[in-house]
Amino acid sequence: MHSHPCFESYFYKASPTIETPYLLEGDCLTIQMEETMANIFEKTVRALKFFEHRFPEFDFISRPNLSSFFLFDRYATYLQTLPRETMVEGVRLNAYGYDFPSGCGYTITPDVGRSIIGCARSQYIIDDVSIGKLCHDTKIPIIKREHFDIFDPSNYIEGIEKLKTSNQFHVRTVTTKQDREKDVEVYKILVDTFYK
Repeated sequence: MHSHPCFESYFYKASPTIETPYLLEGDCLTIQMEETMANIFEKTVRALKFFEHRFPEFDFISRPNLSSFFLFDRYATYLQTLPRETMVEGVRLNAYGYDFPSGCGYTITPDVGRSIIGCARSQYIIDDVSIGKLCHDTKIPIIKREHFDIFDPSNYIEGIEKLKTSNQFHVRTVTTKQDREKDVEVYKILVDTFYK
């Protein structure tokens, strides 16, 4: 999380047992709420709200998920090509009548972050589709980009070798829904390959 000087990174999670609405300890933000799939959008909105006073310090806000791995040098280079206002980018998908940036990892500008905070609606289907609905309603285009998947645990070494010579910066490690331990193994190999 702290491997590149251009990025400031935080992990955010929910817990109903903390005594205050927010608890920031180091780079971990805990939000006073239940941790469920059904409230991922609300958790994202609350995390944005917590950091809103710092938005002027940043050009972009990135929101990956737990299965994502970013190569920050490549990502920083890519960000230099993007608009600094009214911008949403990510792996663009379509469902429920909306284009949306996949929750595996998207980037927004701070003004879009404020729009998300100000969007007084509950989650629409799921968190990333909610962002897509907001983009549709406010006519914010979603810049499409690719990412690199490592789904098959039997050939992840081959996938990592291909990644070395590509310009991809975003990798998803979802090898199997039955055994997520393999994802952690692949993630560790990615860290050792690209950050040590």
